[in-house]
Amino acid sequence: MSEFRVAAAGDSALLVELTPRIDPITNGRVLALARAIRERHGSLVRDLVAGYCSLTVYFDPLAASRDDVIGWLMRPVQRRSTTEAQRTIEVPVVYGGEWGPDLAEVARLAGCDEREAV
Repeated sequence: MSEFRVAAAGDSALLVELTPRIDPITNGRVLALARAIRERHGSLVRDLVAGYCSLTVYFDPLAASRDDVIGWLMRPVQRRSTTEAQRTIEVPVVYGGEWGPDLAEVARLAGCDEREAV
């Protein structure tokens, strides 16, 4: 992996920041890194929190040092596939009615009709 920086995020976490760019390739790199760390060092990792262009690695400080974790991050990560990082996830949403009783009020405050608010 290139173009990233590592910063301390407390005494048992590191924040890995990739190029601040919102695109599927950058996010794919984050997800590939998270997957590689989980697969290789899962018992030493407490949690992995992926952002669009960052990854926070929470580790067990009694089992791994900060330098150990930085070493994990320096290993190259092989992406499994480019399509995996670029897949589309559709999330169904419902506006108004029982699940959004405040839609009329939001539209009124925004000075538009409900359709425009959605």
